[in-house]
Amino acid sequence: MPEFHEGCLVCVSREKGSCPEKCFECAQPDVRREDGIHSLGFYFPRFREGYKSSKWSQAVIKAKKKSLPVISSFGKIVAHYMDGRLAELKPYLITNVPAYPSEVPSLFSDYEFGLTRLLAFSVFANLKDRKWVCLEQLLVQNRKKARKQHRCKTDAQRRRNIQGIYAVQEPDKVEGRNIILLDDVITSGATMRECTTLLFEAGAKTVVGVALAKTFRMNFPTPGLVSCNHLQKHERGKRWSY
Repeated sequence: MPEFHEGCLVCVSREKGSCPEKCFECAQPDVRREDGIHSLGFYFPRFREGYKSSKWSQAVIKAKKKSLPVISSFGKIVAHYMDGRLAELKPYLITNVPAYPSEVPSLFSDYEFGLTRLLAFSVFANLKDRKWVCLEQLLVQNRKKARKQHRCKTDAQRRRNIQGIYAVQEPDKVEGRNIILLDDVITSGATMRECTTLLFEAGAKTVVGVALAKTFRMNFPTPGLVSCNHLQKHERGKRWSY
């Protein structure tokens, strides 16, 4: 398991909440719960309006670029949230949405694990009580995606792009268990739903998704593929969806 640094990388404080301006770690997560997925913040993609003012989005990008201090900070935030809000699920297994093996070295050249696996290590290490919690790699990605998810233009394309690429590698560890599934960013929720379906088919009792962030979208989601309870507002003549 990698070693993670202590302290907040944004405000350089050693204690949570001691910075004069609330940084992404010291601030309370802006949690959204939808379709069984807990998203702890908003993600504004780079070069989009809102990114420069979103410390949370900037931290997500740093995490994607294998910054262990950032991943450690996110691990503490997720663990704190799970200790408070998901404790009733114990005993449970923690697992993560996997990455295709050949993609990991290019993204994380110094480590044999991808972001979501490193995040799972950090979350597990920061839980207050690990007596009733196990950390397992339950899922595997068998082949590469035809294209990157962010290059898919519709939610339907996102769903088709990941169909059949994941599998449960140890079904005996899944049956009858409560599972928390970790991912970095959700947009349409297609990947999380695909993995959740596989875990239920393998016999999981409960599956709860936890993501670092939900993408802030500038258009309507494709009908029928996401929950209809998105909040919507008008801004500068555009229709935004959360």
